[in-house]
Amino acid sequence: MGAREFGQLVERAMREKNWSQGNLAVAIGFLPSGKTLDATGVRRILHGERPLTGWMLDRLTTVLDLDRAEAEDAAVADYRTFLLAGGTKKSSRISVGRRLRAA
Repeated sequence: MGAREFGQLVERAMREKNWSQGNLAVAIGFLPSGKTLDATGVRRILHGERPLTGWMLDRLTTVLDLDRAEAEDAAVADYRTFLLAGGTKKSSRISVGRRLRAA
């Protein structure tokens, strides 16, 4: 699928449900911080611009009926691609690998 495997997986599931980014944000609900996502937050997830935590991976697999193993593989593939492209610890995407391993 390329460098945005996880985002493409989520986008495909959204299309199957006929959901917009706003619909997905509502379905995700409250984050552990007590805040909520909006459509921009979902767009950032789809484009790999927002850190993907284990909690978010769990929530997305639940609300979109994704296969957990497939979703995790896609997220880890994105993280590896990011590192191979010269990603640094200063980037917000660095947390993907660490947080998924902790989940």
